[in-house]
Order: sequence, then structure tokens, then C-alpha cells
Amino acid sequence: MIAGLRPRQLAIWSLLGLLVASAVVIETTGLLEPKVALDRHGHVIEEAVYLLPVPLDQLSAIEIAVGGEVYRFERDHHGAWFHHHHDHHADGEADHGHAAHDGHHEHHAAAEDAETIGSAFAALARTRIERRLEPVTNPAHYGVMKPDVLINVYGDDHLSPLARYAIGDIAPDTVSRYVMTVGSFAVLTIPNYQIENLLTLVKAVAR
Repeated sequence: MIAGLRPRQLAIWSLLGLLVASAVVIETTGLLEPKVALDRHGHVIEEAVYLLPVPLDQLSAIEIAVGGEVYRFERDHHGAWFHHHHDHHADGEADHGHAAHDGHHEHHAAAEDAETIGSAFAALARTRIERRLEPVTNPAHYGVMKPDVLINVYGDDHLSPLARYAIGDIAPDTVSRYVMTVGSFAVLTIPNYQIENLLTLVKAVAR
């Protein structure tokens, strides 16, 4: 059949064949798939970026400073979270959060407290950065230079924080909170309820 075609017809059929072959290649290799994800409005969906520098299971301690008081939370040897404090009874015995072990005090997390603390920190670990307001010429405008709340997170080294966060004011939208990583002038926003969760936790352990 092709042998009896005129040169013009042959060229057209050749072009059609090339287009079909190209479509097959594109379909099988996924070249038509978008390079970025889009929401229903056609806006680019950026990959989620989390506030904490590492997953929660790689943290050994978290400190929350509120109004000049520091509340330190650590893991016991089972990996359960507990509130680390140094209160002692008048008779000199360690409080119920400690147990003697080879001449040292070993901390144990009460099951109820461990669940409450663990749930709060699991939510913190899922905190996503909403916006980056950088470069910021006046961080004080966002309440992060003299914060009422500071958060320190620690890895294996209990002495040097992996990251320190100054918690600033609530944003005008009332649902976000300004945050600055100490040592950086990049101001971020995160959901305010995450900070409210931590303040609720502090009130619970301060009773």
C-alpha cells in the first residue's frame, strides 16, 4: 500500500507514524507528568518542611522556657518521656520520679505522664513551617527578640542544643505564630496551636 502512495502522501503518513511513536514513548516514560504538584487552584504545592531538625526519636531532651522558668523533658532508658526536675522530699529521699541504681539516681517516667508528654512532642515533631519571612530587617517587629517562650531541642549531646527557637507573637491571622531559629534572622510562621499545646503541657507538669 505504501509503495503506491505519492511522495506527499508518503510524507504525511510518515509524520503521523512519528507522532504516534512519540506519543507512545511519552506515555510509557511519564514525560507528560507535571514536574511539580499542583493544588486544585493550580498553585504549586511545596514539599513539607518541618520545624525540628531531626525526627523525634533522635532527640534526647527538650527544654521549654516560659516566663523565666525552664521545664526540661528527657527520655528514660526505655525511651519514655518524663519531666526532669530536682525536687526532693524534706526527709532527703528522692521524689517518686527517681530510683536508686548502683549509687546513682535513675529516672523513670510515670506511664500517664509519659503518654501526655509523648503526645505533645509527637505533635511538635509534625509541625510544618508555613512561611519564611526572609530576609527580615527588623525581627523585633515579630516579637522574637524578647520572646516569652524559648524551646531547646537536644540530640545525643545533652549539653549542646541541636536547635533553639524563639517564639514570637501571634500573627495577624490569629492562627499562626512567628518563630525564629536562634542564630538566624529568618523569621518563620508555624501553626499557633502547636505552641498552645506546649504551654498546656507546661501547666500540667507545673502543678
